Amino acid sequence: MYVLANKGGKGMDKETALLVVHPKAEHYVPDILPILEERWEITYRVTAYAGQGIELAEKAFQQDYRWIISLGGDGTLNEVVNGAVQAQHPCTVGTLPGGTVNQWAHEIGLPAHPIEAARVLAHRLLKCREP
Repeated sequence: MYVLANKGGKGMDKETALLVVHPKAEHYVPDILPILEERWEITYRVTAYAGQGIELAEKAFQQDYRWIISLGGDGTLNEVVNGAVQAQHPCTVGTLPGGTVNQWAHEIGLPAHPIEAARVLAHRLLKCREP
């Protein structure tokens, strides 16, 4: 079972995160970046072609990113997850809904609006809890 737990941030070193953005969700970036930067050192890349999310996520570990966050729909998240798996290095994958359906974000209980979802992602952490 997963529960939301408060994540402290003051006085802690920030982790690095790569935000992989679908072009149709790029207009959310100016509002989302300040929220995410409360917790992470963020670099973002807007994908230019299908499959680029895989490439970006696969190379993220070599560039010292410990988090990879997708901003788009289920297809963008799928690319990020596949790239992270192909890299075969530990990282944490997050998602922000910015696509048409956003089924995975809905399934895990994220708010439907990307800015609200960014607040949840930045200030809370999913933790596994024994039943």
